Amino acid sequence: MKYLLLLFVVCLFACESSYKEFPGKVEFSGSTFYVINNSDLKFDNVRFTLNDNFKYKGYSIKPHDTAVFTVETFSNSDGLKFDPNTMMVNVLYFACDNGKFKYSMQYSK
Repeated sequence: MKYLLLLFVVCLFACESSYKEFPGKVEFSGSTFYVINNSDLKFDNVRFTLNDNFKYKGYSIKPHDTAVFTVETFSNSDGLKFDPNTMMVNVLYFACDNGKFKYSMQYSK
């Protein structure tokens, strides 16, 4: 049992540490995300995950460009759309052909 717990902790650390720092910033207005790419890289095939279970995919962000989208574009596997009136935004993960990124939100209503 002790080895299973150790394996879980190692895997958890490895998964969390595989996220890179995003070369830009994310702004959130309460209903709209602004993902600002400050790098010279183009991020292709971007897959966003909001609060671990709401997804939005198929996006590209050009170098020094801003992607703009609302929280209502996110849905879970059951097709439920994210509702900013009843749900809180906590963390935005995104993965693309260039790697995986995590952006923790410091937003409160």
